[in-house]
Amino acid sequence: MTSVGSWALASMGVAGLVGCFGSSSSASPPGGQDASSTPVAADSGGDAMTAEAGATGASDSSTIVDAGGDGATSTTGGDSGCAGDGGPGTFTCTGSLATPRIAPGAAVLSTGSVLVAGGWNATSQTVTSAEVYDPTTGSFAATGGMTDAHLWAGWTAPWPVLSSGKVLVGGGLAASGALLASVELYDPSAGTFSLTGPLGTPVLAFDLVSLGGSVLFIGGYSAVTGAPPTPGWEYTAGTSLVQSYSVTAATVSPVGPVAEARLFGCNVVLQSGDAVAIGGTVGTAATFESNIEQYDPTTMQWTTVGTLANDVTCSEGAFLLPNGQILLDGAALLDPTTWATTPLSNPLPNTSVMLVQLANGDVLGVGGQANGMATVQTERFNASTGQWAAVGSLHQPRSTGRALLLPSGDVLVVGGSDATGAALATAELFHP
Repeated sequence: MTSVGSWALASMGVAGLVGCFGSSSSASPPGGQDASSTPVAADSGGDAMTAEAGATGASDSSTIVDAGGDGATSTTGGDSGCAGDGGPGTFTCTGSLATPRIAPGAAVLSTGSVLVAGGWNATSQTVTSAEVYDPTTGSFAATGGMTDAHLWAGWTAPWPVLSSGKVLVGGGLAASGALLASVELYDPSAGTFSLTGPLGTPVLAFDLVSLGGSVLFIGGYSAVTGAPPTPGWEYTAGTSLVQSYSVTAATVSPVGPVAEARLFGCNVVLQSGDAVAIGGTVGTAATFESNIEQYDPTTMQWTTVGTLANDVTCSEGAFLLPNGQILLDGAALLDPTTWATTPLSNPLPNTSVMLVQLANGDVLGVGGQANGMATVQTERFNASTGQWAAVGSLHQPRSTGRALLLPSGDVLVVGGSDATGAALATAELFHP
């Protein structure tokens, strides 16, 4: 597990990687960040960064002009090592972003295209621009930008797509480092963002859960001290507040709250339609939390239903498996009938892994960090056997990007930072 502080610190670096994508733009470290108030879990094992299969070391690259208005360019390209064969369990390369992005927000649109927006660019600027990936052409195109930057607008989950097809994004940090209360909707048909909401209390690093008619903003940090203009800050206060965005009313109101300040937690929606908030961290000192709470959309109230075992935490992702069990951070299973937790015999070895559930219910763990460095290692959790197994490696070490399931069943992995911390514009497709 890791927290926002450690995930962001993993993005620091000053040099580009030369490999199958060519030379990446360099990035300077985001300044002013204090990770001392957030827990950093040690690696639970895992290899050092795996050498890129097929890389020649040549920088067969081309420069892509910034279409997002962020004043940054990305240098991408590919040698023969990037092609792959496209067979099951392998990665192939696809088109690149115009703007390199560390920790962007993203959503799979109802059209099958993918919205990628915000994040840090290659010069550590917080950006408002957005791009849309077309899986039929394998390319990105600029679309309308956000009003605000919305950095860390949510934790690891994709931004919610509403029944209207619009994408909801709210909260996070502005380019100045200040907390945001603004909420925006992206309209794919118009290619523009428009304001809605706003939040009653500005927050960042909250967890999101979509319940159809509403979207919950659970916990997060409600106070920071910024260090503008670079996106650096210190966390100063967590919150137990839960805010609910009503899709029909287009307004935000408080519900709950949860019993404890919940930061970087996990959540799932049960088959009953209730939401469950699991683990995370609690308090300004950010110690790991064991509380499990269930939300009833009818009463709009939370009830504490269980406690995680002493050796179990959840801060990176929870997934409801086909058998009804819940996978926590790739390291344990939670039974929602008894709320008992069982550690896996072979937990996911790396930290800050990009997690995504596949169409058959399996879970893919892409990249992340091994021994403090971005890795190409990718593993697949078999929902039937309850075991992780290595699959094909990324062509490029990658952490702090986004992994999203496409309608085709493939997984788009986009952006993030390389082994030096440099911002990436490149993207890859995993073929299950």
